[in-house]
Amino acid sequence: MELDNLIFDRTQADVNRVKTLTQKLIAGTATDAEKSEWLAGMKGAYNASDLNRVGSAVEYLNDYFLSLGYHTGYQPITVPHQSTSPLPDGYTQLEYIQSSGTQYIDTLFKPDQDTRVAVDFETTSSSTDSMALFGARNATNVAAFTVWLSAGNQIGAQYGANAWDAYAITATFYGQIFTYDLNKNVFSVGTQTRTLASAVFSTNSNLTVFAINTNNSVDNRRVSGKLYSCKIYDNGTLIRDFVPCKNLLNAIGLYDTVNGQFYANAGSGTFVAGPEVENAPKDPTLWYEDDIPTQTLMEQYIANVEALRSILPLPSGTPQTPDDMEALTYQEANNIEEILYTLEQVLLAMQENFLLRQANTLFMIAGGVFNNAG
Repeated sequence: MELDNLIFDRTQADVNRVKTLTQKLIAGTATDAEKSEWLAGMKGAYNASDLNRVGSAVEYLNDYFLSLGYHTGYQPITVPHQSTSPLPDGYTQLEYIQSSGTQYIDTLFKPDQDTRVAVDFETTSSSTDSMALFGARNATNVAAFTVWLSAGNQIGAQYGANAWDAYAITATFYGQIFTYDLNKNVFSVGTQTRTLASAVFSTNSNLTVFAINTNNSVDNRRVSGKLYSCKIYDNGTLIRDFVPCKNLLNAIGLYDTVNGQFYANAGSGTFVAGPEVENAPKDPTLWYEDDIPTQTLMEQYIANVEALRSILPLPSGTPQTPDDMEALTYQEANNIEEILYTLEQVLLAMQENFLLRQANTLFMIAGGVFNNAG
């Protein structure tokens, strides 16, 4: 049958499992298997996939009823989606912003031992000199939180009072996009990781990107390259989520979606804008995870189920349609989909009985108009 994918066997154990995994995900203790289980969709939660499955079933049954001459009262739901762009009106998202070696971004944040910075970056210069990617420090090897690129595919980081701790990566970083991630004292480039000695410190300078800020003096050994993304965390809390963009005045820089602020070039010259990002339109008939199921939409959602249920007498034991979607229980979620499943069974049985009755008429017994005569 068309509606064999409907779910109406949810249990309290399914709900409890969702609560358990939610707590683990928040605490950061979930295993890879548990993360995969969460992402695959769980019966103990009601989300966009459930709304879409029920919506598709309701539309199918409505078409079925219409083909039989019934009027259902079904009203299609148009989902008012959130914007697919992470930026507000007036900003144009870019694939990247590119520095020639004179531009940089001042993040207005002073890092300490609990800071994490992760950037997706492609170096466009093969200079033999050191190139500063991001960071701040009070002095060389004093309260330092920095990442540098250098000759010979050397990637290095400074953390606290540690000297520049460098290592070679297996592929040249020039002309390739890598994720450079300094997470407290753990430094990663792509799939390679190095742990630096732990330290306790705070800097007196703002962290800069495309450059290093040493005691409020921005180093001239600035990297040339393309920045695709940059995230900054303060002891695990995301405090900057930078998106490459240009504003209404065509100034090129980064927009922080956490605080709703545009960060322009703090150096000389101008950034080069990467290609504009075209955000694909969303299907207005489908729910997405960031959509908001308003009370009005959910009232129509339930009304459509009840409109179909009320057309035909259904077998004893068929559940009633929930009054609303507020504080929906797993039993009520089961009821919604069991109603739709039962409706399909009844419609198929009606059609089968109709065909059997037609086959038993004198006209069909005599062979109808196709009686092979002649």
